[in-house]
Amino acid sequence: MRITDYLKKEDIKVFLTGKNKKEIIGELVSFLGSHHPDINTKEVLGKVMEREGLETTGIGEGVAIPHARVDNLEDVHVVFGLHREGVGFNALDGKPARIFCLVLYPAAEISLQIRFLARLSRLFHVEDLRDKLCTCKKPDEVFDTIKSFEDTHFH
Repeated sequence: MRITDYLKKEDIKVFLTGKNKKEIIGELVSFLGSHHPDINTKEVLGKVMEREGLETTGIGEGVAIPHARVDNLEDVHVVFGLHREGVGFNALDGKPARIFCLVLYPAAEISLQIRFLARLSRLFHVEDLRDKLCTCKKPDEVFDTIKSFEDTHFH
């Protein structure tokens, strides 16, 4: 499983502007909705915020992976975002998040969700990759950086 099998260049936003967790999640969901009008963004936002209320998805080292299982969703959707200054996301290490990866799964895909989150966690725990991503200025650069890393490390 590769993240780039699910991530589309049009679902990458390199200049997030939100000032807090709720604004960032709203911005990511809204951005997804602008490319996928069939997605009920109100429902998605509710599900993601509900999940966030259970436990933070700020995994540390400047990374947050807000996610949720959503009814009536047929495919996994991934939205990637970068924030230049970083935003508090209640991460366990207390560091602000600069790298965001919103992931939505069909409600029945529990096993896929677990595997996907494990892969994302493994990917984003590599400091060199995080550093490279934070210098990207275009969606193509983000996609190519992640793809190159996966090509090298995840055969």
